[in-house]
Amino acid sequence: MRKSRPKAAAFRVEEVCAKGKVVKPLFISVKDLCSLLGIGRTKAYELLSSGSIQSAHIGRRRMVYRKSAKNFADSVPSCRENADGAS
Repeated sequence: MRKSRPKAAAFRVEEVCAKGKVVKPLFISVKDLCSLLGIGRTKAYELLSSGSIQSAHIGRRRMVYRKSAKNFADSVPSCRENADGAS
């Protein structure tokens, strides 16, 4: 029987290196992008294909530029703004 790995308790984009400094990676995985934005994998790949979020292929993996994901999240109007502007 195969042992399953325990799931991560929370999503973290930052890592703490051995010297105690906080290091922000340049890239995040598509899985992390989905967790970060609260979207599914299909929608994530649609956003990547349309160019709304920039990514790069590193080996076999498709990695997402962390700044591009943040810029996309910042550019999306919030639900509150939509509710205030709707009639």
